[in-house]
Amino acid sequence: MVVEVESVHRLLQMLVGAFAVAAVAILFFSNQFSRRRSKFYSKLGTYSKLYRKPALYLVSDRKLVGVSADQLRHVMAAEFYKKKVMIRAEYRVFRIVEAELQSRNNGCRVLAQTSLGEIIRSDNDKAFASINSKRVDILIIGRNGDPLAAIEYQGGGHHQGSAAARDAIKKEALRRAGIRWLEVSEDDTDQDITNLVGKLFDLSISPALKSRLQL
Repeated sequence: MVVEVESVHRLLQMLVGAFAVAAVAILFFSNQFSRRRSKFYSKLGTYSKLYRKPALYLVSDRKLVGVSADQLRHVMAAEFYKKKVMIRAEYRVFRIVEAELQSRNNGCRVLAQTSLGEIIRSDNDKAFASINSKRVDILIIGRNGDPLAAIEYQGGGHHQGSAAARDAIKKEALRRAGIRWLEVSEDDTDQDITNLVGKLFDLSISPALKSRLQL
């Protein structure tokens, strides 16, 4: 009888040990699987960010409304302040151009700080992205609303940094779209600016002025 009890006791110890080993193994493999799954989804998220289409084509209208609601909430919680559209020197040129156009009574109008993406377009997405957010200081539009000429004010420090490169991009894009480009410097007098604008509508343009107008 004593032998049978000892045998049963040993059997129970072996079973308990086996269960303990099994439990440890299950926990180990469960942790390993969880880590691999986390890594997998992390990589999957990275790939989806790299290759997914723009959010506009993925989210529902309800989601877009939610985004707009968030934007409105941020706007309502912030303070906004007016800022000048143009510096004093640019506004001087603007007024001279405006006065010259009004005197000609040809239906042309003048706009300030106009985005290139609003006046020219391209089927090349990369090319359009390169000019979309760039602006011209002054834009002359015809009586039918078509852009005719862009006027850029070149102040004393205008060509510092990347300004010259930005102007080159704008100038080339406008040239390809058939829009004239005129640069006005801080040394130009009121009469100089008036004459330059007037020559935009004059068929008899001198070679020197033609060079300045980039025609």
